[in-house]
Amino acid sequence: MDRKPIISAKDVEITFSLRGRKLNAIRKCSLDLYEGETLAIVGESGSGKSVFTKTFVGMLDANGTITGGSILYEGRDMTKFTEKDWLGVRGKKIAMVMQDPMTSLNPLKKIGKQIQESIEHHQGLKGEAAKKAAEAARFAMFAACVMLRKQKRAEGKEVLSPFPRLGDI
Repeated sequence: MDRKPIISAKDVEITFSLRGRKLNAIRKCSLDLYEGETLAIVGESGSGKSVFTKTFVGMLDANGTITGGSILYEGRDMTKFTEKDWLGVRGKKIAMVMQDPMTSLNPLKKIGKQIQESIEHHQGLKGEAAKKAAEAARFAMFAACVMLRKQKRAEGKEVLSPFPRLGDI
């Protein structure tokens, strides 16, 4: 059986410009991910896990550059993507869950509004349709928290505590 990977990274190299110097952060990193598989990327703090995976969603920091290798997705090399290309992929076909939820959500904005903005941007819904979809997502989050409590995986407010402005969801 000849399976093709969903995403295939080959010899990826990432360099950062830092204080006028070049820092080689990732050297010749490769992986293949196939449908139905779960992939875990593990390593010490600072080893480049997040830097490497940010390339799959076009979220490298401004001073970072992919200087070698290829990342193929649907037959296209993502290392050559423009921002317009990323808008068709990021959040629609490939998404990234950040390690620290406090850097994923803006603590100054209501969670429901942030969910609605994401839906408007990635699903093209507007106004009342986006608001209803955001409400459904908020309900799903609440239901997941209830299930966790029932399974005694967490107690009370601790289930939701990573979310900013919890009272506003």
